[in-house]
Amino acid sequence: MSRALQGVRPERARSKSAEGKRPQRALFIAAALFGGVSVPAWLILRQLGSRIASADWHGHELLFGYALAVVGGFLTGPVSRPVTVGLGLAWLSARIAALIAPFGVVHAAASATFAAGLVATAAPKLFRGPSQPRNCVLGPLVVSLLMTAAIAPFATALRPRLLLVALDLYAMLLTFMGGRLIAAAAAGAFYRRGQQLSERVQPRIEVALFATFAVLAMCDLVAAAAQVANWVALIGAVLSLARWMRWRLWTCFGTWNLAALGVGYLWLAVGLALRASHALPVWLVPSDALHGLTIGAIGALTLLVMGRIRAMTSGVDPERSRRLLAVAFLVNVAAVLRLAAGLSRGELRVNLLQVAGAAWVGACATLVWFLLALPSAQRRRPAGGRW
Repeated sequence: MSRALQGVRPERARSKSAEGKRPQRALFIAAALFGGVSVPAWLILRQLGSRIASADWHGHELLFGYALAVVGGFLTGPVSRPVTVGLGLAWLSARIAALIAPFGVVHAAASATFAAGLVATAAPKLFRGPSQPRNCVLGPLVVSLLMTAAIAPFATALRPRLLLVALDLYAMLLTFMGGRLIAAAAAGAFYRRGQQLSERVQPRIEVALFATFAVLAMCDLVAAAAQVANWVALIGAVLSLARWMRWRLWTCFGTWNLAALGVGYLWLAVGLALRASHALPVWLVPSDALHGLTIGAIGALTLLVMGRIRAMTSGVDPERSRRLLAVAFLVNVAAVLRLAAGLSRGELRVNLLQVAGAAWVGACATLVWFLLALPSAQRRRPAGGRW
């Protein structure tokens, strides 16, 4: 039983129950299931020559189908059952419509409805008044991301650029999340060793990164600024790497979950650097280079953080979970192999794409297995249990 309900009067408990529960677990499971199904479905449809299997469809469904469901799981607080059902139906309708009539009226309307629903449910929490001025960026950032998700299905001509803008906004969101989750976990690891980590959030670097991603999003919105965007992405890569190095995560031996989160954040710097260098003739084409951000940074961090948060909610130590360890391994294998496929040609490229897709599916399936097996908060497993 949660601490908030311990010792309260029955009528108070009933009123809290009437407010509803957080749909976090359902959204996380739905996101992981869809992430595991959408990639092989796209590969199969592409091999069959289906008109559905376009790059825009692939990018849209992973950014606004998979990743936006993860964001919704983090942001949505306790809501009533009708609101939960409405959000779920809007999200599911958009995914089904994407297979039947991609970017049609139903697909666009359902996507916009889900994004609008997240804005309505999350806005009170986002704009409550953060204690630190730099935290004020979260509200406008999330609203901008949700507005992009609502507009993208309707804007045929602008859609490729809006997908890039969404990728920039996700990178900013990961920067914000990393500065709180990873920094706090690293500080705890240092504290348990009798040491102190002085460089935690690193507000100056964080503000510089926020400004960098804002400029990058504006450059991506204007096609003529493509060359400028490459230089801005390189600046973001350098700043992200500098922040990561000051956490000194490589000294935190024995904490694989923290190390895996650190590798996910490192992918942010690597992905930005790959994006900045894709113009080189011997390097990756833009669509391949972006996978350092999509699979490496977004994929690794979202999968691991979903598992970590739900484990801690259920009283399970993430460090003891072999399934989460498998998720971390598989998603990083998927990212490396997908980038290797970008440097390959012919049959080798096809084989690498298939193995990378299989690794991604394995990571998503393992996370679903882990989330479904977790006990509820009311019946927590003993600390010594293995997961």
